[in-house]
Amino acid sequence: MKYKCIITTRTGETINLDLSCREYHANKLNYILSRTLDRSVYTGAEVVAGFNSPAVEAAARLHVKKPLLVEKSAAQIEEEKEQIAELWAGLENLKNAIEHCYKTGDSSLKLEKLADATFYKILELLKISVDDFEKELNEKNSRLYIVKYVRAEKVKRIYIYFKDCYYRLIDENMTKLLKSKIDAAGVL
Repeated sequence: MKYKCIITTRTGETINLDLSCREYHANKLNYILSRTLDRSVYTGAEVVAGFNSPAVEAAARLHVKKPLLVEKSAAQIEEEKEQIAELWAGLENLKNAIEHCYKTGDSSLKLEKLADATFYKILELLKISVDDFEKELNEKNSRLYIVKYVRAEKVKRIYIYFKDCYYRLIDENMTKLLKSKIDAAGVL
């Protein structure tokens, strides 16, 4: 049977792919697109049956949810910027407290865990993937950074490769790059 995959970009441009497959495969493709579509570039994608006319196309849409990217309001954007600014200030305070613990010999484990969570929350709010961040770190610095999956937390984190060991730290290079991303987003 004939199907068409219609992908819509954020600029309103549509990409049409003609398919010749069974309904099962069309549904499967629709499902995969709904889960993997890069929502920063595309507003949606759907697979439709038949393409003799626009009316037939609209009537024959498969009953699978399509992803929709809803534009954020100015208030939501400002709220996210404020949240990022607060998290950044908190991260700076945590780094100072950790340094103080190093000097006094106190345990800084809880503070380090909180700083780690704050760092990755900022990345999430900026919509920057851990993999992309790691790639940019490696392009700009001589130290080797590696993304590893933290099984206990079921998340990806950046590790620093040093003397045949991996350390899960937030170093100065990571902080500088994050600050540049925050500045580029117009937050600070």
